[in-house]
Amino acid sequence: MAVFQDGAGLTYTAASQEAVDKYAHMIRGYLGMTRDVGDRLKDVLAADGEMPMAVAAKGYFFLLFATGAMTARAKPPRRWKTWRRACLSRRGRMAICAPCNGPAPET
Repeated sequence: MAVFQDGAGLTYTAASQEAVDKYAHMIRGYLGMTRDVGDRLKDVLAADGEMPMAVAAKGYFFLLFATGAMTARAKPPRRWKTWRRACLSRRGRMAICAPCNGPAPET
């Protein structure tokens, strides 16, 4: 994974600039309360299924449903170590850990 910036200058670890642009589009939709946030998230994950912030957003969205089944789906997948190594900052690791309510791992 490489590092890319969005239009606001925020830095993301992702596979492509396209994934970062789609992530920014998804966040704008979430903040604007649009009805297509789920579709936007699917677009981000299709562009980069391992983008750490997109996976974290997916977990948070599942937690918003507040049901046991969706909470179970919010857990990080088995490739957790790959994402942990790809994170550039402790803050990024904390965002990924939050959906599973686990402590942020130290490097």
